[in-house]
Amino acid sequence: MNTVIVGAGLAGLAAAHELNKAREKFLLFEKTDSVGGKLKTIQKEINSQNYSLDLGFQVIPSAYPSLQEIISPDSFTKLNPCYFDSGAILLRDGKSYSIGDPFQDASSLFDTLWNTLLNPLLSLEDKIRTLILRQELGKYSLQDILGGKPWQEQSALAFLQERRFSDLFLNNFAKPFFGGVFGDNSLGIRASNFAFTLKAFSQGKVFIPAAGIQRLPELIAESLPKESIKLQTTATSIKAEENGKKLKVFLGSDKYVLVDAVILAVEPETLIEILGLTDLTETIKELIEDLRSENSFRVKYHNLYFTSSISLNIGKKIFLNCNPGALINNGVQISEIQKSRHNREEGQEHLISVTVLNSKVQSKNLPQTCIDELETLFPQAKGQIKFLESFEIKEKNSLFQQNSANYERIGKLREAIMAKLPPNVFLAGEFMSENCSQEMSIQSGLQAARKILGK
Repeated sequence: MNTVIVGAGLAGLAAAHELNKAREKFLLFEKTDSVGGKLKTIQKEINSQNYSLDLGFQVIPSAYPSLQEIISPDSFTKLNPCYFDSGAILLRDGKSYSIGDPFQDASSLFDTLWNTLLNPLLSLEDKIRTLILRQELGKYSLQDILGGKPWQEQSALAFLQERRFSDLFLNNFAKPFFGGVFGDNSLGIRASNFAFTLKAFSQGKVFIPAAGIQRLPELIAESLPKESIKLQTTATSIKAEENGKKLKVFLGSDKYVLVDAVILAVEPETLIEILGLTDLTETIKELIEDLRSENSFRVKYHNLYFTSSISLNIGKKIFLNCNPGALINNGVQISEIQKSRHNREEGQEHLISVTVLNSKVQSKNLPQTCIDELETLFPQAKGQIKFLESFEIKEKNSLFQQNSANYERIGKLREAIMAKLPPNVFLAGEFMSENCSQEMSIQSGLQAARKILGK
């Protein structure tokens, strides 16, 4: 069977991997000049030193089961994974508090207990509640958590409040930590998404590839036949032949390829255009217009990079800015984690990444405002921090708003599209689940390919 896959993000690559493993023929079309979708890394050189800068703070939990399906242990080493230490550094009122996970690192047991007793930002009761929550989640697999649990429809905030976590825990850990993960510190995400991520982080180590986050999709692509990947190739529409046995995938007005099946691993507005959907309800049409509108994009968060000749002395942990009204939500000294790549020599700069949520500061003033705040948080680096690069991470308004009403709207859109699919056309990607994670993207691609293979 010949298959066309549209979109070379994680979902499309996972589908291609599964078909290739079964020795099925396929073509993977990607409209841009590289694979990876949202997983992008750029190279920037300054003062003869090259930096790999990810577009947005993104990490990879090693516990993701689907990731282990598509990357063998031998291939995994090619990622050159650089691991974070578990836990975080909490910063507030000029003081620093380190917390760790004794279940992952026995050496942090004493530090964790000691800081629990002395740390005014996290109470002993909250530590006990965290252990109880860990036991509760331990009853389920990662897959189970995304299923129909009683708390699935709750927000993460309601989920934690129901378990009597204090405002101290919410404001000094949960909101800044998961704000860094989801780009939203309101804890408005579904409890299932929150629990899934919490379990994945606690079940295995978290890492970034030495060469940047885009190395992950590139490694998957390297396992595929080169001639099957067609970059800068845009699929414009799909039409079934009159006999219904084949599908024409058009690459313009008249050029097309004839195939047996199609996997669409693209954004919903692109899906609608490729499928040529018109017979939809007014509610769905309004949502589609919202998705198509140029004004529907909003800045989800800012990711800024800085260099410093002085270390922040936070090791391989993420730092959380717990100060009320803070601009910077979280950050990390990337060069400390990626030592295997940077191999800092005398005089070379440290690389720092920070995440800014809900900023009301003008973009042109944001770098200096962040420097001022970093120098307050880390006075030893005063006068040594220099701005390197800034990225605005944008998302669609309709897909960004993390609340139950929006989940319902997107769910209705997904159902409407799936009801109009021609035979042998399958969907994959983040759009197929409210859980927008690397795991779910990969899983959706594998599932789409397995439907074609009859598994």
